[in-house]
Amino acid sequence: MIHANDSLHLAHHILNYPSLLRPAGRFPPILELGSGTGFLSILLAELGADVIASDLGDAEEEEDSDRRTPLARLQANVLLSMSIIYKYS
Repeated sequence: MIHANDSLHLAHHILNYPSLLRPAGRFPPILELGSGTGFLSILLAELGADVIASDLGDAEEEEDSDRRTPLARLQANVLLSMSIIYKYS
């Protein structure tokens, strides 16, 4: 899990070292899984990247939360994101 300070640190590097994510002068398509508030996705979109951000929310909000392991939640997040990608590509 990335915490707020980690997001700020990564944002700092993205802004100060733009060639890290766009060596050819433009961003590759970006998929952010577990985006939370979407801070990094919003920053990257403002910088011109094509971004898809997804987040499943809290486990407590789900009916079968006791059966949702972190890996199962990640797999569900990937499937959700992939369905969005295929829908709009």
